[in-house]
Amino acid sequence: MTALSLLAGLVLEDGSRWGAVATEWQLADARAILDPEPGGPLLHFITRPRSGSKTSDLAGMATAALIELLPAGGRMYALAADKDQARLLVDALAGFVARTPGLRDAITVDRYQAATSARGWRSSRRTRRRATACAARCSSSTR
Repeated sequence: MTALSLLAGLVLEDGSRWGAVATEWQLADARAILDPEPGGPLLHFITRPRSGSKTSDLAGMATAALIELLPAGGRMYALAADKDQARLLVDALAGFVARTPGLRDAITVDRYQAATSARGWRSSRRTRRRATACAARCSSSTR
């Protein structure tokens, strides 16, 4: 499975799959992050208008990357403007994990981070390749 196909299969709050309702610009952002062109950028900054699904889409992309892209011991970071927004990102990721069959045993979500478990999603591979993703981390000392 690819990260893009995993993202497409994530279950949204209304029960539909992300890939079935994503717009062309959402798919373009997902491709840029989860399936970049050779030599393309590896750091991304997404800007969208209010209600443009920034937080939910980034949470979905983080979920897919955590399972499919991170190397053993890898880390990834998603930043938010403040702790409240960071919490929304983690909540969205937790929602995808809870609603999508097979992810509940594969990812553990805490207050401000998510990690793959040694069992669950493709358990033999994950046992060897344990990866951790800090889904959101904001420092109040920068305010």
